[in-house]
Amino acid sequence: MFGAEIAETGDIHLATAIQLNSDDSLTIFGRENVVNDLRGLRLRDISLAGQLVRHLRFVHGPSFGSGDFAAFCCAELSVTIGLKGTGTGVFRPLRFATSRRTMSVKYQLDGDVAVITLSRPDRFNAIEVNLARGVIESMERARTEARAVVVTGEGKAFCSGADLSVLESDDDQGPDLEEFLDNVFHPMVHAITDAPVPVVAAVNGVAAGAGMGIALGCDIRVMADSAFFTSAFTAIGLAPDSGTTYWLPQHLGVSKAIELAMTNKRVPAEEAYRLGLCAEVVPDDEVVTKAVELAKSLADMVPDSLVTTRNLIRGATSLSFEEALQKEKREQGRLGKTAEHREGVAAFMEKRKPNYRAVQK
Repeated sequence: MFGAEIAETGDIHLATAIQLNSDDSLTIFGRENVVNDLRGLRLRDISLAGQLVRHLRFVHGPSFGSGDFAAFCCAELSVTIGLKGTGTGVFRPLRFATSRRTMSVKYQLDGDVAVITLSRPDRFNAIEVNLARGVIESMERARTEARAVVVTGEGKAFCSGADLSVLESDDDQGPDLEEFLDNVFHPMVHAITDAPVPVVAAVNGVAAGAGMGIALGCDIRVMADSAFFTSAFTAIGLAPDSGTTYWLPQHLGVSKAIELAMTNKRVPAEEAYRLGLCAEVVPDDEVVTKAVELAKSLADMVPDSLVTTRNLIRGATSLSFEEALQKEKREQGRLGKTAEHREGVAAFMEKRKPNYRAVQK
């Protein structure tokens, strides 16, 4: 649910709730007179308008405006009329068929490696709801069939951050970015940073704003010669998000992180390598190939071991030395009892390459 609110416009009092359905349609619930009342209103007059307009812009594109609601109903929506509710609160649902999703993310399985490509090249792979949802769905799929993941972008950009055109608001106070981050960006970021397999970023071009945060949230980065990072947030009066304020000081220290975040200085691939932001810089046309090669080498190893290593190192920065030792001890004790560990030791003793895929748990 987007939530239920009371909208008061003139003499009209509407109790409304907007529900996002699993098939990307919307259902608007309101009292029995809502159908007629809403047809005479403009979206900006309704307290839920901001949320509804943003969703419709995500689906229909940035050209969708807050025009006449009745015209939108007639031209765009499949309206199903029916009574819902009991007692004095009789509700009439309007079911909006708003699903016009385009494929914003491509998924390909290369052996044990899932290659996830952000695919909005005409918008420099800027993030909107379909792209975010595509990343989440792709990461869920990779969870079941891959041992490593590569994330890259189509065209000239890795990811240029949020698609600002879908964040326009008719509200004088501006868009609700807190809600946008909660509902769109954060689930996508968590899908990458909390993946149960290692994630390699093939940074093929500009990684700006949230795109930079996404790249830094991957476990390892391979950058193309022409690629660069830039924070970009303060250029439009915002502060970094999507984990950027966490990752930059983790990688670079506080002083350098503040410098890059405040100035939005471009960090070209070679400088990123010197700063430790990427593992390798390669020709533009080799970046995905190199990232997949690296991911395949990780796929030969034990995902649980790799992810535990990631989590221990990330968490250690907020722990005392003794706390880090104790956490290492607990995880090592767990991993030491796994079949993968036994296979690794046997392979070492027998002077052969371990075959972790064949391990029976």
